[in-house]
Amino acid sequence: MNELLVKKCDLCHNESDTERDILYFGEWLQKGNITVHHFCLLLSKNLTPNGQKRSGIKGFLMNDIRQEIKRASKCQCCYCNEYYATIFCATCGDALHLNCGRQMRCLFQFGYGFNTYCNECLPIHKYAKKLNLNSEMSDYICYICYEALGPYSAVEWIWAECCGNGYVHRICMQKYAYTAGRNLKCIWCNNKNFRENIKLQGIYVPDTKPQCEESYGEEFQLQLQCEAKNCLCPFGRKYNKHFWKLISCEYCGGYNIHNPKCMTNAQYSKKKIKEYICDICAGATNLNSKSENKKLEEICIQSINNREEEKINENEIEINSLNMQNKLIAQESIHPLNSSNSLNLDESLPDINLNSGILSMYEFDSNMNCLGTCYVYTDNIHENKTEKFPIHVPESNIIGRTDDKGIFKEINKILEEYQS
Repeated sequence: MNELLVKKCDLCHNESDTERDILYFGEWLQKGNITVHHFCLLLSKNLTPNGQKRSGIKGFLMNDIRQEIKRASKCQCCYCNEYYATIFCATCGDALHLNCGRQMRCLFQFGYGFNTYCNECLPIHKYAKKLNLNSEMSDYICYICYEALGPYSAVEWIWAECCGNGYVHRICMQKYAYTAGRNLKCIWCNNKNFRENIKLQGIYVPDTKPQCEESYGEEFQLQLQCEAKNCLCPFGRKYNKHFWKLISCEYCGGYNIHNPKCMTNAQYSKKKIKEYICDICAGATNLNSKSENKKLEEICIQSINNREEEKINENEIEINSLNMQNKLIAQESIHPLNSSNSLNLDESLPDINLNSGILSMYEFDSNMNCLGTCYVYTDNIHENKTEKFPIHVPESNIIGRTDDKGIFKEINKILEEYQS
């Protein structure tokens, strides 16, 4: 056991040293000579945050914490009979340690009142009672880790009171709550009340920004761009300031749009839209059954994949457009050929008047790769300025070739770097 990681809570007198313990006891909080579990601080019956957020420890005054530690030295846990039990059952009044309560599957609520219920006094919802009758059923899986939930437990099974569509492990939901923070919503129906409901089921939801925003900050914001078919922002699709703030789809999160200027039905609105659902997700919001909810997930994922493919296609179009521009500069000016020019002349060709018009062009293969410079005898070649490129020249009119690729040598380098 690494001594640098071992800490002892002054309230419950328990030690821990693993990251997993944070999910059971909360983060370690320390100030001065006092070190406590965050959950012990919240759940202690006689402790209330009488100060401001920056006062003491999370608003709990230092003198109040010291008095609670002194009081706890005389309170015995109903499970282990050891002292320093600061948590009391809201129904029977028995004292217990947070660690003992976790092992005995007691319920610790992190909503209004921060009530605790021992394993003998658990408040069980009517719907949960029906599940308890089938506690041996093993066909339920966790929607987060996709592993079996095992026998039913009113404490270890977290369910959605808003829609009743599924269940997850308590530990899995606690991890998700730490990640999502104040943006946590129902993973099945996207209901915002889900956050308050699971607090009463024993899940602590921190009032913080999602970890992805804290980790990436400005870089995370720079990836957003308006996905409207006709973006009206004069500063471009990626502009995300002032009157041109971007809003993401409530469901898939992959579709962003300037709020409300680029919205089809709200572009003249003077107020910003609080909630936005893209057209693809809006067509799937009426799916309510479990099988249909799975279909909704597939539709949303497919919509994001389709948008990524569209972006790739746009990049390919840009490359093809650049190639077409290259074709348009392939023809150079017509000029007389002097005998002093160094050319690989084909001796089988008839005698050529060196003062005739010679067209110097770039030559390409079937894949539009530049092979070099080609010198063409212009007699009997119809010149039409509106003719589309590339120009196909009879082999009999070609009088010589060189491996000079001119500007295309540099253009190919730029294209290779662009594609990589």
